[in-house]
Amino acid sequence: MMIKKFSVLNYKGFKEKITFDLSQAKDYKFNTKAIKNNLIKSSVIYGDVGSGKTNLGLALFDLTTHLVDNKQITKQRTNYFNGDSKNIYASFEYEFLIDDVV
Repeated sequence: MMIKKFSVLNYKGFKEKITFDLSQAKDYKFNTKAIKNNLIKSSVIYGDVGSGKTNLGLALFDLTTHLVDNKQITKQRTNYFNGDSKNIYASFEYEFLIDDVV
């Protein structure tokens, strides 16, 4: 099982919907070991301080906080919703590739 695409809306710093699409490998020839089943299996997220890198990681792993009984990360629960949004909920969308089926 591999994650193909992930979107988040109204979570922490993400007021608008953002999508992290790992199926956009296209003609990536720099490191072919980072591609499997036409999906990016290894990547690096970089950006300025305060640009949302940590919150993107917390959003990706929000699914596990609802499925397992492990201790939650405090940062995931604090300031959960975007303070500037009028939405009353956060939205998480996951698309997986399982046995070559999306």
